[in-house]
Amino acid sequence: MFFLLVWALTHAIRPQESVVAAANGLDGTPSFLPLIQFIPTPTPVPTATPFPLPTILGEVPLTEALCPNYVGVNPVSGMAYIPNNGNNTLSIVQETNHLKTVAFGNWPGRVAVDPNGTRAFITYLRDSNFAIWAGDSFFATFPTYGESFDVVYNPVNHYIYVSDLFSRISIYDGDTNQLVETVNLASGWVLGLAVDTNTGLVYAANWELGNVFIIDGTQQVGMVPVGWGVLELAVNPNNGYVYGAHSAPSAQYPNNISIIKDGQLVKTYTTATRSMDVAVDPVTGYAYFANEDNDTVTVVQGETFIATIPVGNRPWSVAVNPESGYVFVANRDDNTISVIRGAVVVATLPGGAEPFAVAVDEAHDLTYVANRASHIVCNPQDQCEEVCDPNASVTVIR
Repeated sequence: MFFLLVWALTHAIRPQESVVAAANGLDGTPSFLPLIQFIPTPTPVPTATPFPLPTILGEVPLTEALCPNYVGVNPVSGMAYIPNNGNNTLSIVQETNHLKTVAFGNWPGRVAVDPNGTRAFITYLRDSNFAIWAGDSFFATFPTYGESFDVVYNPVNHYIYVSDLFSRISIYDGDTNQLVETVNLASGWVLGLAVDTNTGLVYAANWELGNVFIIDGTQQVGMVPVGWGVLELAVNPNNGYVYGAHSAPSAQYPNNISIIKDGQLVKTYTTATRSMDVAVDPVTGYAYFANEDNDTVTVVQGETFIATIPVGNRPWSVAVNPESGYVFVANRDDNTISVIRGAVVVATLPGGAEPFAVAVDEAHDLTYVANRASHIVCNPQDQCEEVCDPNASVTVIR
């Protein structure tokens, strides 16, 4: 089951009205005053100071890391956590400083953070657990049911939710670090998780069966069929829309995009062969889907299609800075990072070797791109494997 998963996942001023004034003369006959158009002196509108175009702040070599696969940033500590599943290490970077790379756990996967503290939560797939770090210090590990995949922290109830490949969600109390509940979600791999920070609802993607489960606290309260291969989820807390990116659509369910509202599937789109990631700008209401095979990004607002725009070669990951409005796309095969504003590419920045994962630290106006640095080797029988190269790095953008 584990090896199947690895293969599946890695390859204006308003016009004023004219007014005519009428009055009666002394003789009782009406007399008309001249036409008067009231156009008051407009109050000057302050011009918003535009954010400068992002530029490369630095490239941080991860000399002791192989195949970085994710990035998570804590806005309080300003630390970026980069799991490296090529050699089971965790790298911690702060701005352009490489703080440490430590050997820890078996197949580190995803990262979530406590936005009101210094903690980070990291899953370990093969160890079937997750770890808590406080700043750059390890705190403890906690068991899950099996093969932990994704993790989210819910700021509404302070619960930690961990998905696994055995159709379960392990729920821990983030205040006491005690297991609260294990929710069984029928069958199939449960992969991407997302939390609505307004309602506290948690959404879980069932990749194999094409469902999105809805969890309220510790109870499953809904299941929405969305189509095969839904991998990643993103929620707009300002309007309640939930977006699903499908990495493996089928002939029966060809959509690479699904949209949920109020516990119902309201729209699907087929704009590409598959989408590997999705991110939401809660300010503009735009959702961005990275379409790997088509070298494009699809933009949706609410449930309305806006555009599909070309980016670099093999876009794999996408992240949004709501403060600046810039969107960052990691293009895996041409070593570039596309920068989007609205629905227009405004810059293309050089990345490291194989930009793979991206995360934004809005509090410090920094973007981190993990460069995986790997290549594929195949034998005469077309049996292929990924080989990690020793030049992994993190590109830091401001």
